[in-house]
Amino acid sequence: MEQKITLSSRAYEYIYNNIAQGKLRVGQYISEEMIANKLKISRTPIRESLIALNKEGLLEKTGRSYRVIIASSEDLIELYEARKVIEAESARLCALRINREQLSDFKKFMLDVNATYSQSAIYANAKADLDDRFHEIIGRNSGNKYMEKYSQEIRRKLKIVRLTFFTATDVSMEDSREHESIFQAIMSREPSKAYEEMLKHEDNVIKYVKEELLPTLYKF
Repeated sequence: MEQKITLSSRAYEYIYNNIAQGKLRVGQYISEEMIANKLKISRTPIRESLIALNKEGLLEKTGRSYRVIIASSEDLIELYEARKVIEAESARLCALRINREQLSDFKKFMLDVNATYSQSAIYANAKADLDDRFHEIIGRNSGNKYMEKYSQEIRRKLKIVRLTFFTATDVSMEDSREHESIFQAIMSREPSKAYEEMLKHEDNVIKYVKEELLPTLYKF
């Protein structure tokens, strides 16, 4: 049973990563045979992973096959709204609970981020990874394992949309400035300010999604 779960997890991560990296695009059908040959596993764990990805809204079942889809506009907005609430409270708790060593690690990460953003070109996948790591650090140091878990789940669902439809320059520099403001509030151990700065950041993301992203994705 343990091996079966492990094989299903391998298949899940393989398919998810291929979608996130753009190797499997929206509308493309999943080939169980190709994955089985690539991973050298049977089709049973692959089907289990496809069912899981279907439940998460990343794949659509059509007959006996699965293809990559994007969430509905309503689902996207609800995911971003949920993220806003969780991330703002996580930032507040992080400012209260982060210890000196964790803060030092956070500072090193932000220096690396600034160095990366100073480059002439930032690829979308690199930007998405930096964004994920920023929020992961805050969630991990919030001291609330449930908020950390739910935040990670939401980011995984949204990452595919961000990688597929956000360009590297869309919101990168604005994100960088807003992340820096949140970080400084956490560094200063100002929970209320960290909360407010994160709220503003998430509100700006939601505004961008509504005004720029959704009109591109869907025809109203």
